Amino acid sequence: LVVSTLVQTVFMILLMLTASSLQQFGGRKVSLDLAKLKDIMQTGSPIGFRDVLDNVAWSLALIWLIGRWGTIHLASASVLLASLDFLILPCDGLGAALVTMIGNSLGQGNVSLARSWFLAALGIMTAYAVLAGLLFWLFREPLLNFLAGDPGVSALSQTVAFFVAILLLLYAWYSAYDHALCGAGDNLWPAAANLIICIVVLGLGGFLVGNWFPNFESYGGWGLVTVNLAFVVALFRFRWRREYWGHRRLVSVKEDF
Repeated sequence: LVVSTLVQTVFMILLMLTASSLQQFGGRKVSLDLAKLKDIMQTGSPIGFRDVLDNVAWSLALIWLIGRWGTIHLASASVLLASLDFLILPCDGLGAALVTMIGNSLGQGNVSLARSWFLAALGIMTAYAVLAGLLFWLFREPLLNFLAGDPGVSALSQTVAFFVAILLLLYAWYSAYDHALCGAGDNLWPAAANLIICIVVLGLGGFLVGNWFPNFESYGGWGLVTVNLAFVVALFRFRWRREYWGHRRLVSVKEDF
């Protein structure tokens, strides 16, 4: 794992350093501008924090909320989360494109176009998530028998596989709103909201469910993860629809780079 991660990192750095866009936008010119660096840090730091928080939330769910019930539950969660990680990749790809399109639209002062790009991405992600989730649910038995490699793990995975379909749809909506807000430069508020929801639902909720409703076993953990993501989606949707970002520009369109 360490070697593969290192190889991937070196490969991505080489791609970045040899990209033709560096020449096109003057990326090879080294100049230290503290004001611009401060703007980049203020805009980018909350995005990085949200990514870290997402990883912590899923790790917390896997190890504490689900893994406490034994190795079979832990193995089942690992299989299902790995499946979910694979299924959400198209949403992340579309989300990355959405950041660019919304950033460009708002940079031109065209809020209506930004809304149009968002609605198109949301529709595509939703359609994909519904179709992929349905196929995963319908073919869960052969898929999980192959991925799990253990009858007990496979049987448990099949009983909770419907959570993958639900989480995939929620993640599609989350990805659309998250990347749209990112493209609009609205990052601090979503990061703070995400943190508070994670503490309340996964932290406090995990403690209460684990101690008061132990009969739920891993269903409780999966349920809390689902509720956590649903709350995040609802708040991100509220933030986007309120359009606090409508007047924002990360840089001036007249600025010469």
